[in-house]
Amino acid sequence: MKRSWILFAALAALLPSAASAQDGAALSSAAAGGLFVSGPPTIYESIRYRPRRYDEYRPRRSYGPGGSVTQLHVGFFDPKEFSSAGLVVGGRFGTAVDEHIQLGVDVDWRYKSERQTDVVSQQALPGGGTAQVTRVLSRATSNFLPVLGYIQVGGASNLAFSPYVGVGVGYEAYWVSADDFNTGSHFDAQYGGFGWQGWLGAQMPMGPRSHVIGEVFLNQAELGRDVDVNGQSYRETINLDGVGMRFGVNWGF
Repeated sequence: MKRSWILFAALAALLPSAASAQDGAALSSAAAGGLFVSGPPTIYESIRYRPRRYDEYRPRRSYGPGGSVTQLHVGFFDPKEFSSAGLVVGGRFGTAVDEHIQLGVDVDWRYKSERQTDVVSQQALPGGGTAQVTRVLSRATSNFLPVLGYIQVGGASNLAFSPYVGVGVGYEAYWVSADDFNTGSHFDAQYGGFGWQGWLGAQMPMGPRSHVIGEVFLNQAELGRDVDVNGQSYRETINLDGVGMRFGVNWGF
């Protein structure tokens, strides 16, 4: 009899566990059948990524100390004692001492051509317009070539808008050739001497190492040559003070 009571007590202890197992199986079947089971929301932790050594990250400079810097530009130069401005093309070739200072050579070439004409005759054309016969009275061409050592100081080259200022000193040469067809005379001369330029400009980046630039400049020079008049030597000079503008691109490595 005692043994029967022990078996009965063991069965009574196992019944709640079996019931719990059946309830769990039922819930799993209900979930598989598409029933909604309420419960606490599942929380997922957010994950963030950042590059290595983030605290030491710095923007890369367009060009750094010791790198070469090249600039090509086009513009105009208008000497104050000349009748009009002339085309200027040129460039700068230098090195970046540091992030703000450049040293190098600036070379420009200004070309100008002029002529005087006279209308000999003109007539109206049947289809409209006018035809003219002209005679060239005189013509002249000139070339101006300054070669200057320069220093330029400006903001960091990786800024969105970086102003700069520069000055160059060196040798400037001027050639002029003219023909007067009324008298048949011809004139050729070459002048040279010390000159300097100062400029103020700004640059904006086009890419990691290139920029578009614009600047206004001032040229100061009085160039001369030795001439002989009636057996006596004289110094003939020409003034090339004036202002101009240049636009172009630069790049560095």
